[in-house]
Amino acid sequence: MYDKILFPVSFYLLDHEELVDHAVEAASSFDASVHLLSLTHADEGKQDVEDHRNAFNSFEMRLEEAGVPYTSELREDGAEYDEISDAIADEAEDHDMVLVGHTKVRDGEPRTTAEDLINRVSVPVFVVPMATPRFRDV
Repeated sequence: MYDKILFPVSFYLLDHEELVDHAVEAASSFDASVHLLSLTHADEGKQDVEDHRNAFNSFEMRLEEAGVPYTSELREDGAEYDEISDAIADEAEDHDMVLVGHTKVRDGEPRTTAEDLINRVSVPVFVVPMATPRFRDV
């Protein structure tokens, strides 16, 4: 039923172990592969991009350690915030499920990516609430 799971991640969420655990569990339960996707933001500086790569690599390492078959894609072409949902929604059409983290919207921010995906994509969206997110300063 769920052979290909799209797992879009953000390096702005530093406490990601719980989220990765959900991806590992879902992939193991469904005998599915995971496509790890992350997009850099247009306003990221050189150090931000390096931090982003390091966080992305930690996601890859965790999937590999768990024996989950995966592919990964770190897009470094610098997307604007409002383009992130579009890129993930486009990618979702080639997958059977999307697994995404969700945090409370901070004051002044638009609807979250998870909320946008729920309303846009034609595949199930599995949302993992991030109980105690710790954000990078952005």
